[in-house]
Formats: sequence, C-alpha cells, structure tokens
Amino acid sequence: MAVEPAVHGTLGGAYRNSNIILHELRFCPAKRNRGGERDLDYIILAAVRGLEKAVMEYPEIKAGLILMLDRDFDYKLNRIIYEKAKKYKARGIIGIDLAGSQRESFKFEELFDIFIDAQKNGFGVTAHTGEEGDLAEMKLFVRKVKPHRIGHGFLAWQDKNLMQELADNNIYLELCPTSNLFVGHFKSYVEMKKIYNTLYQAGVKLTINTDGPEFYNTNLQKELKSLIKNNIFLEKEIEEFIQNGFEASFLR
Repeated sequence: MAVEPAVHGTLGGAYRNSNIILHELRFCPAKRNRGGERDLDYIILAAVRGLEKAVMEYPEIKAGLILMLDRDFDYKLNRIIYEKAKKYKARGIIGIDLAGSQRESFKFEELFDIFIDAQKNGFGVTAHTGEEGDLAEMKLFVRKVKPHRIGHGFLAWQDKNLMQELADNNIYLELCPTSNLFVGHFKSYVEMKKIYNTLYQAGVKLTINTDGPEFYNTNLQKELKSLIKNNIFLEKEIEEFIQNGFEASFLR
C-alpha cells in the first residue's frame, strides 16, 4: 500500500525542506480503492499509520488528515466517507472537503447536512468552489453552511457582497498561486495581482498553499517568495498570510 509511505514521506519532507510544523494532508479514500477492491478503512488506516510514524519521528510536527468527498459520487458514498471520518477522528482525521469539477447534475445543497453535522462534531469543513464556473454554488455554501475555509474561491473577487460575507464570517480562502497559473485560471502575474489584491483590499482573509507540491514542483517557501518577487504582495502582507494559515488550521 503506497498510501502509508506517501503520507510519511510528505510530512517528513515538508519538515526537512521547508520547516513546516503544522501540516494538513487531504485525500479521497474512495479514489484510492481501485473501484472497490480495497476497503476504505484499510486505506484510511494506511494514511493514519503514515501520519503517526511521521509525528513520532519528528516530534515538532503537528499533523492531521482531511477526507475528501467528491462531486462524482452519489450522496450514499459521500455519506460513507464522512462516517469514516467520524470513526477515525481520534486517530487524526480533522476535517472534510469536497472536490471534483462543477456540473449541472450535481446539487451541492444535498450535502449540506453532512457539512453542518461535521461542524457540530468538531471537524473543520472546507470545499473546493469558486474556482471555476459561476458563483452560485459558493454563495449558497457560504450562506447556508458558513464553512471555516474555501478551497481556492478566488472568483469571489467578482462579487462585492460575497467578499463582504467572507470577511464578516472569517471564512479563509486557500489560495494556490502556482496551481492557478499552471491550470490557466490566471494568464499572468498581472492578472493574479489584480484578483488577489481585490480580495485582500475587501478584507477577505487569505492563506497561501501549494495545492500539489510534487506535481507543480513547488513548496510553501517558493510560493511565498514568488508572490514577493512578482510584486503581488509585500513582505508584511506575506507575514499576515502566514499567521492566517495558523489561525485557519483545523489542527487544535
């Protein structure tokens, strides 16, 4: 099972290379089970073992796992993933997320009961939304659930009322600069600066993240230095975002 060494290596590598002491890893166990060949518990526990080994090896690290629901799944499977999160909460599962491309047949509101129940049970909740398509889904999620964070969410820059709601409710955005450029959401650093600064000036709390560090050949230090180098933000603003990252963490 590759999950265990992957989690262990990611946490240890992030600490050695970037001195990251607070680390959240997220993954969808139902997309790692070979179409049902592997039991979800088996996969989740492999990730848990990798996490526990890393924390034992590097006592300075504090780490947790976020289980991801997916727009490709029906309600039943997403509910099962959440029930597994509850089952292994004491072993390091700290939150739930939602991923997958937006599509008309998917109704995000059908999952709101899961996210609201997760909040009641002490989990952090976030979702990938406001990255593509229109803002209707993100607006509904913010107003009905009031999540702790939003994955990406930068399209909120188009709506003053939505930005105000994010600011008023202390909902943090998980910005991923290199990923945004690579995928083509931004055509240039000039466009990135316009969008990111619109959010910042509106009082939205921002955090800087790597998204897929191995895939994008990046790490947190590179992300932060790139924002300064390309005149997106000043050093004092970067320090603010670092502090936001600690405040927004699901690790308590």
